[in-house]
Amino acid sequence: VARGKLKITTASYDASEFSYHRDINQLPYSEKDKIHHNQGAALGRAHDRVIITAIHKHSGKFGEVVGDFSEPWSLKKAAELRRRFVQRDVPLEGEIYCPIPSTAFSQMMYHPQFSSSDYVGGEIVVKDGLRSRTWGGIHWVEMSDGIFQNIAKKPAGGKQGFTFYAWHRSAVGSGAIHGPMTDFEWQLEYKRWLYSDWLDIGAEVIHDWEQDIGMKDGIIECRVDNLSDIPIADIPLVPA
Repeated sequence: VARGKLKITTASYDASEFSYHRDINQLPYSEKDKIHHNQGAALGRAHDRVIITAIHKHSGKFGEVVGDFSEPWSLKKAAELRRRFVQRDVPLEGEIYCPIPSTAFSQMMYHPQFSSSDYVGGEIVVKDGLRSRTWGGIHWVEMSDGIFQNIAKKPAGGKQGFTFYAWHRSAVGSGAIHGPMTDFEWQLEYKRWLYSDWLDIGAEVIHDWEQDIGMKDGIIECRVDNLSDIPIADIPLVPA
């Protein structure tokens, strides 16, 4: 097994908010806790975007693409995605993740083989208004379309195509100068608190592209027409 080092460039991400003293005394909840919760979620989205952007930098190098910019997503395509991982001998032991645009997730939710616990077991997990589901050995995580806007491609015909990726955890590495940090200060002039949360993070695909050695087989590129409707006539397939 070849071993080496990857260079990762990190960037700083900051989320800050003010809390005025008069509001603290009037609100029925802890505004400080709410601010840190919201800022932590914002930094989490930034982390997701860093990883997805690092993968997208190598778009077109991960083999055959699943889906098309002119077509909706479906459970049949999800089953094909799973089959590709099996063909590449990528283990399906619960370490494959697929952040997916909201439209594509809703299109899979149409099929009871994906949405119903009678078929899959367990319930749809909802966090911060977004949904996640484990199906076919892959963790499907619905994400805001804003995550995919910077890697969106717009084919002809008025359609909006989104590129997204499924990857094994070992195929992508992320590094940080430090983890999430928090600080606050009292600004007497304005009678308010300033709360700040920040982190420095970077990511890269674990692959030597010059020698073509590494983990690129653990990543599969996918495409979807993000403006498409739910395909009622599509017949879903359930992976074995």
